[in-house]
Amino acid sequence: MDISRLKSFYMVATLGNFSEAADQLYIAQSTVSKHIMSLEQELGIPLLYRNGKTFALTEAGKKMLRYYAEILEVYDKSLIALEEIKRKEYNSYELKVVGGNRMSHYGLINSLAAFMRIHPEVKLNIDDAATKNVLFALNSGDYELAFCRENMLDVNTFSWQHYMQDYYIATVSVESKLAKRDALFLSDLKGKRIILGSQDGEHCQRVCAKEGYELDIEFETNDPATAIEILISTEDCIYIAPKTVMLKYPGKLTKQIPLKGMGDCSYVLAWRKKEVLSKCAKDYLAYLRSQSAELFIQESLERKISIQNV
Repeated sequence: MDISRLKSFYMVATLGNFSEAADQLYIAQSTVSKHIMSLEQELGIPLLYRNGKTFALTEAGKKMLRYYAEILEVYDKSLIALEEIKRKEYNSYELKVVGGNRMSHYGLINSLAAFMRIHPEVKLNIDDAATKNVLFALNSGDYELAFCRENMLDVNTFSWQHYMQDYYIATVSVESKLAKRDALFLSDLKGKRIILGSQDGEHCQRVCAKEGYELDIEFETNDPATAIEILISTEDCIYIAPKTVMLKYPGKLTKQIPLKGMGDCSYVLAWRKKEVLSKCAKDYLAYLRSQSAELFIQESLERKISIQNV
């Protein structure tokens, strides 16, 4: 019996909603439906009464829910126990981290390098993933820590440690009329052609929706250099990005302006709530608490400048 099918049924039955269950499991809603149908075929009996978009548990579904809740609890405990055994028997001292493409902007790579200089015995496994896949990768159990935005996280599924708080700015061409402004407000974005990174789009659209309008997204890119090229060639566009991301991109042809009302964007190191962190992960988090993220960011900036001057 596939444990993923049990998880899908359990989440749908307890949440009462396929979409919410898919979000909690970080899989597609269609996958949740397939899991439950496969489980019903395996058991030879329906677990759900389906009526259009609504459903109810059958008698078998109600009984299986009680059993599956116990099975999943035991399964989670067994994984935790197994990890403890692995760490003791194999003396594992490996740090597995996943994050989006902004790890370098925020100096996380530098912080890991500094940590490894103190702990040369550490084997580092760090991977870059699309923002939407970072939590899926973490939840799969392949990584212990994920570098991500705090507002991406579900408090019932993840725990986290604060890394750095940032805020949004608007970058415009110096030829733009907006370049004369000392600050921009949400109302200034209405009707303008906007450039955004994919990981900022959902947040920015949600904030503007509360103001009663939808952003006109001209272009999506996670590369600030590409965004700046578009700004220079298209004077009436606005590029919205966190301030730290733009530190590496000062320019004579663009101007960076504080953007009021868009809210902040806090970055964190997250882990699964039920996870027993390895000594290595705990040591790294403790190291970060004793350091300043701004120092690692500055090191990253200095490295970029030195490479450009070679």
